[in-house]
Amino acid sequence: MISIQLNDLQVECEQGRTILEVARAHGVEIPTLCHHPSLPPAGLCRLCIVEQEWPDGERSVKSSCTLQATDGMKILTDTDRVHSLRAGVIELLLLRAPHATSIRDLANLYGVEQPALTQLQEPDGCVLCGLCVRTCEQSMAREAITCAQRSTGRSVATAFHDRSENCVGCGSCVNVCPTGVLHLEQQDGVRRIFWNDQLLNETELVPCEDCGDEFTTRQLLDWTAQRGKPNAVDTEHPVCPACARQRQARRMARPLARY
Repeated sequence: MISIQLNDLQVECEQGRTILEVARAHGVEIPTLCHHPSLPPAGLCRLCIVEQEWPDGERSVKSSCTLQATDGMKILTDTDRVHSLRAGVIELLLLRAPHATSIRDLANLYGVEQPALTQLQEPDGCVLCGLCVRTCEQSMAREAITCAQRSTGRSVATAFHDRSENCVGCGSCVNVCPTGVLHLEQQDGVRRIFWNDQLLNETELVPCEDCGDEFTTRQLLDWTAQRGKPNAVDTEHPVCPACARQRQARRMARPLARY
């Protein structure tokens, strides 16, 4: 264990933990958009910046999600400089996603009202946090989506803007999106994933053999079976998790009925 100073607190933590992890473990709130506990830190959104104070009194700005704690370090999470820099980032985010609840909440928290910068184009609602792309690449190992173009025209898209054969319709990208620009619709046995109004892919939904609810996609079932994952759903006789638990309960109850 090592000891660091976190604002006015002297705390202990394990070597190698990031400042963001240590802060959250001790109830110190640091905002972030691009961080997810299931993914390696990327430091893309820059909202989680903090100040590290050196022994000579000098301070440097670091992203807390990538900064690892070392013994004796001093971290300041809510100085005037940090507050001002975060407000500047939020002002830029408002230009891209002015209607996103998560961004509006941050703007209210940091007193950001109307961006002073001139809006150059229609906001697309995407803050380019990269969570959807990284989740698809690293958690699902599918690489179905990526970031296309550059600068203000940067967007999330499939390769060459075609339907991606790598997409299994799991919806992980939708689940981690902080602004809701990624969303899915299910209709007539098909799951469609959109980035704004742009259709990224569509996959076939599979109904539960017992209750009839469409709970997953055919592509996801086949991919899971190919990977040989334990407790994978039977591709020939698919059953949703709720019905699978009911089946298990009935099987366990049969031997008890003898007594």
